[in-house]
Amino acid sequence: MIKRYPLVSLAYACAAMCLVVVMYAFYEADIASSWIQTPGEVTSIVSGVQGANTSVGMGYRGEAEYMTVTTKRIAYTYQVAGETYHGRGFAENVGQLARGMRVTVRYNQNDPGQSRLEVGVAWHLVFMWLGFAALFLGVGTWWLRYQRTWHEPR
Repeated sequence: MIKRYPLVSLAYACAAMCLVVVMYAFYEADIASSWIQTPGEVTSIVSGVQGANTSVGMGYRGEAEYMTVTTKRIAYTYQVAGETYHGRGFAENVGQLARGMRVTVRYNQNDPGQSRLEVGVAWHLVFMWLGFAALFLGVGTWWLRYQRTWHEPR
């Protein structure tokens, strides 16, 4: 099939790679759930809204909506065996956090410099990659049917 339908094979390979990324997200979340917890301190918060929900005239092409993006990144420090480490990550409850507040940090006992605040699957990324996989599978299947219907001898 690879030699006969190279674009279909490429689409199916891309879909498979998307599914591998999804599986890795679940694997990473599972591994991080076993990391050790330690107290940390918020050192800075980067939270804000970029963009606006207003329509902007685009001339003869009509109107377009600006996309609103909310950032929820925080920086934090934590200590392991007397050594201070710095980390950055996302926090869903960033509106409730302030500089100097205590947070729970999970760190990798084999590499204390590797840490995260929240443990779990980033569902928005899982759904994004599943959407890409579905798109590649759909396009590949459509192209395969198109090739078989119109370009094969009857």
